[in-house]
Amino acid sequence: MTKASTFPRTAAVAPALLELARVDSTNSVLASLEASKPYTTVLSTHQVAGRGRKDRQWWARSGESLALSTVVPAASLSADKVSWIPLIAGLAAIRSLSAIGLRDATLKWPNDVRVGEKKLAGILCRTSPSPLVVVGVGINLFFEAEPPVPHATAIGEHVRFSPSLPDWWASNFLLELQRLTEEEWESSSREVSEVMDTLGRRVEVTSVDGAQWSGDAQRLGGSGSLIVQDAEGREREVVAADVEHLYQ
Repeated sequence: MTKASTFPRTAAVAPALLELARVDSTNSVLASLEASKPYTTVLSTHQVAGRGRKDRQWWARSGESLALSTVVPAASLSADKVSWIPLIAGLAAIRSLSAIGLRDATLKWPNDVRVGEKKLAGILCRTSPSPLVVVGVGINLFFEAEPPVPHATAIGEHVRFSPSLPDWWASNFLLELQRLTEEEWESSSREVSEVMDTLGRRVEVTSVDGAQWSGDAQRLGGSGSLIVQDAEGREREVVAADVEHLYQ
């Protein structure tokens, strides 16, 4: 692996960094490397086959977004705590945005970083047989023209953009992710709840089988699930489903 000249701060905090001019998926590349060092990182500003939850495609023009994947050690964590890693990664992304001047980003359960009602970044994590979790983040940097998809936003729409800004964000993200995964999980989960904009909202839930129902998002469960109170007053645990905010 080589240290990327355009990401010197990130190279200084990652034990190994691979910057690629073009990549299908940084998650896939990192998984294929069978990296053993925690926080080994792959990044690119031109990802052409990025995927989100349920294999949805991440749309971005060359240079307008940053794809970053890193590995988090999970050998000492319970299954419930491992399931919190995507939420912890979202919190790390928000903390890193605040460090570069964008202070009004929030989380939408389970894996979107948003500013207002527009999506800024997405998180996708993959477990493997090794005691490591691959954490992938796709974040919009700027748009030369119109956003590639509706309801998207970029860092450059909220703070003055400079060529060094992606490096600042990425290095801060790795440091925050490491700090948050090493602190007590009760503290991390509380901090996640504080930036989770879904909580306290009326939401529509679409289950894996396509069934839809609505309710009020109450809190996060012990494994990072979403606890929603339905129309009958029952609290239901949402683990794998699409959740949309309802606006009244």
